[in-house]
Amino acid sequence: MILYGMRMRLIILAFVLLMALPAWAGGVSPLVPGQEVVGLLRHYEAGSEETLLEVAVKYGVGYNEIADANPGIDPWVPYEGERVVIPTRWVLPEGPREGIVVNLAEMRLYFFGSLNGRKVVSAYPIGVGLEGSETPVGIYSIGVKLEDPSWFVPVEFRRDNPKLPRVMPPGQDNPLGKFAMSLSGTQFLIHGTNSPFGIGRQVSHGCIRLYPRDIRELYSLSPPGTEVRVVYEPVKVGLYGGEVVVEVHSDYLGRNGSLMGEAEKALKKRGLAGRVDRRLLEKAVRESRGYPVPVGGEPAPIIEAAKEQESG
Repeated sequence: MILYGMRMRLIILAFVLLMALPAWAGGVSPLVPGQEVVGLLRHYEAGSEETLLEVAVKYGVGYNEIADANPGIDPWVPYEGERVVIPTRWVLPEGPREGIVVNLAEMRLYFFGSLNGRKVVSAYPIGVGLEGSETPVGIYSIGVKLEDPSWFVPVEFRRDNPKLPRVMPPGQDNPLGKFAMSLSGTQFLIHGTNSPFGIGRQVSHGCIRLYPRDIRELYSLSPPGTEVRVVYEPVKVGLYGGEVVVEVHSDYLGRNGSLMGEAEKALKKRGLAGRVDRRLLEKAVRESRGYPVPVGGEPAPIIEAAKEQESG
């Protein structure tokens, strides 16, 4: 009885802490009905000999996101004290908010679920397929789940590198990481990685890679049968605090023609075209910063990320 009571108190405490977490802190965050934008945009002061890749890993964003958000900063050698935008705010993808949604264009995966009757969302940066080896868009489901997976090395890999074994056992050299989940009807996996600097890049042969801490969480949240919707949406629009916002990413696969045309189409579909300042929209599309920017009013607030908050 005592153990049961302690367990219940721990569950309640964990839920209270979860509900108190700001959306940008990573992990699972509450989702209010009608909410279209999650997270907070922050600034960070670069340290000595600290690359943007290291900042990206620290704050749980991908290389593409940190680079796009900071076009004037050298990603390899930022100046000490340089102010870096941490792009931890996102417009949620269109469509049903359930299961897993992978937006290849922004290299980010969203998980929609519920906790104690409340809707929650998680957002994770991902590594995606190389050109010619992209994960196809479509609707799938989680199939087999594997902890400590072995990697059955494809023939073409061994052809290029004869030293590779036919099967690589679990361990630090295994590129699948600690956890892997199959996509139904495909040869692709959602899995971890032993190379975190590949997150936010085109690095795989069709699989979807996550940071080790993220795949551990997603693995625990996603039972077999969880729906996985893979989309390619370089432009997303939404409402944030009454303002119309647009989030524009690079159309790196060249599938959508004009990004301005995509933005106009998305705004018209939502009935928001008449509320937009054309100059702000053109600027947002031209810069393609990869995070939501207002196109009809003042920008949303930016939270300063002090050095002492790094471990929080």
